[in-house]
Amino acid sequence: MKFLNYYYAISSMTLFPLAAAQLSCSFDDSRNIGCGTVISDTHDYYDQPYCVTKKVDTEFGTSILCVLTTGVGEGGRTQFTASTVSDDLGKTWSNLTNIEPVGPPEASWAMPVVTDSGRVYTFYDYNSENITFLPEDPNTTIRADMLGHLVFKYSDDWGETWSDERYEIPMQKTFCDERNQWMVAGQDVFVGWGVGKPTVFADGSVTLGFTKICKYFLDDDEAVFYRSPNLLSVDDPSDATWELLPHYESNDGQGSGTGQDGMRAFGPNLVNEEGNLLPMSDESHLLNFWRTIDGFMGFGASQDGGKTWKDGRFAHMSVSTDGSTSGRVMKQPRGPITPRRFSNGNFVMTYYVVSEYGVNGFGSRNPMWVTGAKEQKNEDGTFTLNWSEPEVLLFSESPEEDRIGYPDFIEIDGGYWITQTQKSIASINKVDDRIFEGLWNPPMEVASEGLLVDAAISSGESVIDFDNNLPNLSEGGGLTYCAWIDVKGDLLAGEILFDSRNNDVNSTSGVYMSVSETGNNLLAFGMSNGTATFEHHANKDCGGINVGEDVGLTHFCAIADGLSGAGFVYFTVNGEVCDGGDESLEGGAKKGFAHISGAITGTVNGKNDGITVGVPANADLVSLRVYNRALRSAEATGNYRAGL
Repeated sequence: MKFLNYYYAISSMTLFPLAAAQLSCSFDDSRNIGCGTVISDTHDYYDQPYCVTKKVDTEFGTSILCVLTTGVGEGGRTQFTASTVSDDLGKTWSNLTNIEPVGPPEASWAMPVVTDSGRVYTFYDYNSENITFLPEDPNTTIRADMLGHLVFKYSDDWGETWSDERYEIPMQKTFCDERNQWMVAGQDVFVGWGVGKPTVFADGSVTLGFTKICKYFLDDDEAVFYRSPNLLSVDDPSDATWELLPHYESNDGQGSGTGQDGMRAFGPNLVNEEGNLLPMSDESHLLNFWRTIDGFMGFGASQDGGKTWKDGRFAHMSVSTDGSTSGRVMKQPRGPITPRRFSNGNFVMTYYVVSEYGVNGFGSRNPMWVTGAKEQKNEDGTFTLNWSEPEVLLFSESPEEDRIGYPDFIEIDGGYWITQTQKSIASINKVDDRIFEGLWNPPMEVASEGLLVDAAISSGESVIDFDNNLPNLSEGGGLTYCAWIDVKGDLLAGEILFDSRNNDVNSTSGVYMSVSETGNNLLAFGMSNGTATFEHHANKDCGGINVGEDVGLTHFCAIADGLSGAGFVYFTVNGEVCDGGDESLEGGAKKGFAHISGAITGTVNGKNDGITVGVPANADLVSLRVYNRALRSAEATGNYRAGL
């Protein structure tokens, strides 16, 4: 019998290889997943470490219970769900307790919720019929962790044991169900999975997200939500009632006739996966964010508690519950999106600031970025979230291996933690408070920490005093150069704005900013350690200067963040993070950042007598600030807002 591993949508490509079961922490950085704490690594595959908390009378005051999916390889027949507990804020974790036995049949994609009484419910996919092949091909064994039913168990002893009985959520047939291969063949088999962690509402109800697949494996799908008004209050889970959201038939008139069809994708690529619900303070107003294969994040809005939804579209930096959007489009591969509202009423959302187009766009998950927002209530009663410039939240020292994803946030007494998996280890990091503070309350002043040079440049000045004592990039040191540039017209390829290299020879050590040799008014930031040179170019949509125009003062920061070979360089221009531009689909730039070449070891210190000021024909360098650390994007934006 053959085995076909369908990680991609019915393709011959195989599952991503698992990263080595170890994480590196070469330098102390709270964002480095290797500097976090391992939740579990006894198996070689982990996914969705989602958590709940409760207050306890112990030294740390709070206990954390996490559930996860594990086994031998993603999609393997041994896949099962389990739980673990930490009573010391994530520093140590208990051995895994099985929610389901080691498969087969497969149990996958666990999502927990805790009641006021301390009972924990965990929802997950369960291959209840133990399906192992496609109806039309009984001789080929398939990946089966998205087949069966959506079920749950509960624990009344904080994960020490789980109920023997397994409860099924009634899964009404929708547009996609009627079209999956098993239903067409007359078998009562659902295909789908859940990533949308349960959301508890003020009225005591709970709602969780689920993706239904129209065609095995990941080809054409729809989003639904399951809502229970009473699960969290009943003693017997079988007494819980369930409602399928939304309440309408599909727009193309091909619905099931039940009035219970899901949210269909928009555009030519019918992918609406891994929806996550985000309620406003008026909880009848909901936002939903999902992944697509178009290179951008999907977005939908509801004003009636999820019964109906506005037509979907791509998410932008400003989104409203009337379904409108504005600002830059939010770039996203076929990877997880995690929005959350915290107890202070503020919002965060993780995503990747990278476009990967097509069914196989599962990569580009390192680093993981985060954006934040405060709720804005509009005069018409709708709500708007104006997302902040994104900030790097997590990264790995193995940029080409680790696909950081499926995180959860834990909030305890005003502090925040984030769990994640790069598929072979589940781990947890404490979030630096300054990251979220910068998202919610962006600074308006010039950053002072680590400031080495703060030079206002007079007309005709040729050298800025600086002894070029920059950090060692081999030790994880970062650096930032921020400049105000007065652009008066077209820039010429190769023109220098500033340069600390000896004699401006490329093979010597130093840092510089120039106009790209490709022309087109694109700015380039370069670093050399004397033997190798790394250069990163801004694209036209962010950092390119309009050809032949007098655009005036432009603020540009180049941020080199982290270890050579694992860190990254990105730009901010006039307070905006360069994300590679919003050119659509295949023709667009994928991302605005680049990983620092591993050849750039040691320091990039230049000549000892300062930084040479360039003399481009149609631009003047007005000021330059140099930092011995990587500014956060919020700080770079603050430098811009502070003005000259």
